[in-house]
Amino acid sequence: MLISTESKNCNIILLTLCGLTTAYGTVIVLSNWRKNRQLRKKALKRRENEQLCMQQLLEQLANNYTKEEQAEILGLNAVELVSAAQQGKFSPLKILETYWTKAISCTKATNCITSVIKVAKAEAQELGACTDPSQFPLFGLPVSVKECYGIKDMDATIGLMSEINNLDLDDCVLVKVLKSLGAVPFVKTNLSQITFSLASGNPLFGDTSNPHRLEFTPGGSSSGEGALIGGGGSLLGFGTDTGGSIRFPSHLCGICGFKPTCNRLSLAGLHGPIPGHVNIATTIGPMARDVDTLVLAMRSILCPLMFELDPYIVPMPFDEKLFGCTKPLRIGYYVDDGFNKPVPAVQRAVMMAKKHLETSGHILVPYKIPNVERAWELFMSLCFADGGKRCKEILKNEDIDPVLVPLIQKLYFPKCLGKLGSFLVNLRNCWKSPRIAKDFSLLVEKERNISTVWNLEAQTFEYKAKFFSTWVQPEGNLDALIGPPSAMVAGPQKHFEDTTAILSYTALYVLLNCPAGCVPVTKVTQDDIDALKNYEGHFGDAWDKNTKDACMDSVGLPVGVQCITKPWKDELCLRVMLDLQKSVGLL
Repeated sequence: MLISTESKNCNIILLTLCGLTTAYGTVIVLSNWRKNRQLRKKALKRRENEQLCMQQLLEQLANNYTKEEQAEILGLNAVELVSAAQQGKFSPLKILETYWTKAISCTKATNCITSVIKVAKAEAQELGACTDPSQFPLFGLPVSVKECYGIKDMDATIGLMSEINNLDLDDCVLVKVLKSLGAVPFVKTNLSQITFSLASGNPLFGDTSNPHRLEFTPGGSSSGEGALIGGGGSLLGFGTDTGGSIRFPSHLCGICGFKPTCNRLSLAGLHGPIPGHVNIATTIGPMARDVDTLVLAMRSILCPLMFELDPYIVPMPFDEKLFGCTKPLRIGYYVDDGFNKPVPAVQRAVMMAKKHLETSGHILVPYKIPNVERAWELFMSLCFADGGKRCKEILKNEDIDPVLVPLIQKLYFPKCLGKLGSFLVNLRNCWKSPRIAKDFSLLVEKERNISTVWNLEAQTFEYKAKFFSTWVQPEGNLDALIGPPSAMVAGPQKHFEDTTAILSYTALYVLLNCPAGCVPVTKVTQDDIDALKNYEGHFGDAWDKNTKDACMDSVGLPVGVQCITKPWKDELCLRVMLDLQKSVGLL
């Protein structure tokens, strides 16, 4: 049969289009590969420069002070150190250089620091010339900040190679306020890539280790702060919390961390992956070795300057009356949210905290979290309301941290195959994994329209109303809650990947906009591990097995308890945390 001229022409056109498409695709792939290769070289050079800078600084400071002088400074808590500096016992420069030395030693072990803030020396020297140190409530106190905090003439990469050398033109509001109070920001600390996981690192700066067990994770995303403070390299640091990124590493590293009510502290000048969130809003907060330092920080930074620099912050000074109230409180306690069963050590820690708070005169009553699974679904839906569009955009041409790969794969999964994917997830996990299948279906959902988002927001308001209605009780209304900060304790890094159920104990209070903090109360014992051998969880699925496996080798590691109050009752939350610390003592 003869083929018509028209058919031949069509075939030629089709072949040409296919060839052009293939060529275009090849050009795009090669272009992206070339960009990635250039970014990798840039990242390697950046890491080498920072490591060289730290080593040179360590060598310069090696003979400045005796070990006895350094030990005396390092042995003081933040309140004592500020007082000693104000009295002239130690100069701000001497304190700074002592903590630079200690922090660099810490990072050699745990990789917790990304950059030294070089301007800190000049700022410490200027403070030293001050004639009235008493006017500065944080006089001479070195403060570490998470890498995403904007500092003039430094970059804030959030673990992205493409952001290297994209320098900030000014300090963020919080750093300006800290400097005005006499504090000296001295290092930036590591974080999980795009601050979007509870893991510890990123391809640019690498992973951070737990100071108590180097092969274990310190948690994230404020991993560097947890490891640095937990290792003794900083007295006060500032992290961010979108799903638990202050409280989780505080729990795993045995330190104190506090997430304030949203809009108590300014976010202006910070860098993050998804601006514009309302119901799932990032909060900044302090992290420290003790609650006294958290109180010192909050009392100081809730000042007129911050309210002036950021008019969107609610101008609420620290409420001394609420914090200092001595009346016994009615506190609800729970050891399990019914969705992600905590390991025995975590449950024991909550019961210990209950007894200690009762000894302090408070009334503790059992409490049940209302439908935490629904809260988790709302959190995940709102968090990825754009179908992961922003995440995919900023990670283009980047090396993606292995911890984030499963998340990104789900975000790219075709929506039309979502139900099939959920079924296969269920099948893979022994026919009984409704929460893992639900997690999959929530993440493969593509960009929600405005009507859907409004509906999710309305459902969130309904959940908030239901939640706080349970605080109204015939015997007396609840003032606060205590419970687990996580179902897990510290473990190997691999066990903290692709398990969003980890978020259930911390993300809940982001959704509710409650102030919440973590206080260390005990350490894992061999009895805890013996009890863990019989752990099955609530679902018997891969996530429950992962929780058990993660914690089997955790004897001696710290265990924290989470304290929670209603929105805008931050000072009351700090009071509960302080009462707990006073009763338990410092670990």
